[in-house]
Amino acid sequence: MVNSTPRRVGIPGTSKVHWGEHLCAFFYTRTDLLNLVVPYIKAGLEDNEFCLWITEEGKEQEALKALEQVLPHASQYVLREQLEILPASKWYLTAGVFDAEKSFANWTARCRTADANGFVGARTTGNPFWLQSEEDWHQFLTYEHTVHQAIETQRVISLCTYPAAICSAKDMIATFASHHAILTYQGDTWQCLDVRRRQATA
Repeated sequence: MVNSTPRRVGIPGTSKVHWGEHLCAFFYTRTDLLNLVVPYIKAGLEDNEFCLWITEEGKEQEALKALEQVLPHASQYVLREQLEILPASKWYLTAGVFDAEKSFANWTARCRTADANGFVGARTTGNPFWLQSEEDWHQFLTYEHTVHQAIETQRVISLCTYPAAICSAKDMIATFASHHAILTYQGDTWQCLDVRRRQATA
């Protein structure tokens, strides 16, 4: 097991989680997405974690500018290789289609690099906006399950953000099974619902 020192999530309404947490959230607008990811990444950078933000194509500069609104020197984290903002084409869709094996290899490589560079751990977030067909969902959720198992023994926190518009009720339920907790929007803040606890008492 990894060190159980609690880590800040950073998202308003949430408190702390342990290393090895695999979180998910469903969002409706671009503003919702930024309100989730920006404070999450900010907390990780401030706490000496390596942070990886995988965005939609062409949204890298928008992501950095949004982060600079709350962390004016965000670009300095990029220069010292503590922050990496990548489009999905360079992570999930390197050959134009989703490659689960390559994506998982990328994920494990970043974890090793974070450790080698002296960061206390790694924090990642990604948005599978391209999911459409049942086959797309099957492949991606298989990948999520692999990450879910691996993450429990790593100094890593991962937040998966799903566009609600592309998710059926069936897709959402399947997603819950490969994450430890769900972030739900309550009023003006997000709350963390522990899926494991619900499953244990169901």
